Amino acid sequence: MGATITVNADPATASRDASLRELQELARQSGNSNADRSDIAGITVPKVKVDQRALQYETRQAASGVEFRFKQGTLALTISSQVYLLETLPACERRLWDEHENGHVQDFTGLPQKLQQEVQKDSTLKSIFEDGQWFPRDTFNLIQGTIQNSVGSVFSRLTKKATTDRDTAAEYARVRREIARQCHGTGQPTQGNQATGRPTVSNTERQRP
Repeated sequence: MGATITVNADPATASRDASLRELQELARQSGNSNADRSDIAGITVPKVKVDQRALQYETRQAASGVEFRFKQGTLALTISSQVYLLETLPACERRLWDEHENGHVQDFTGLPQKLQQEVQKDSTLKSIFEDGQWFPRDTFNLIQGTIQNSVGSVFSRLTKKATTDRDTAAEYARVRREIARQCHGTGQPTQGNQATGRPTVSNTERQRP
């Protein structure tokens, strides 16, 4: 790809407390099927920051007006995740759900190489960065939005697969058994559900050429 793609992952941050209503809203915003449940224990929201400021473009005067195309530069991506836990969880249960949630964080922060590879293969981004296509100058904001949305789509696909791979029925059962054993001194699984949120995309754009 004509653009250099860099992907970094921010260090994990401390989990944040959230009310049941806040967890449900976060799940609802992500389209998660657990949004209306009353036993949500936590949610992990992955995020990718798309920094376009180091992308450089060139312009030309065409018959129809000024046009631009990508010339060179770097598209810098940064992955981060935030864990939210139900504020009323007892300390022991919170610790175990936090361990589970941070498994998601580890999965997401382990995505830089895969994200870089998939972004480089994306057909929409290749059309902007490799094909040398000229665009009308008044579509510059649209092209920046296309770059942001294309990266977001790739990131969403990768984080969804990582979430599905971890959030198995066996994993939920394991957490509940550990809660029963460590927190309640019994072998009876407790209730409690976890939801992983849809990734969000933030964008830092370059000024119009």
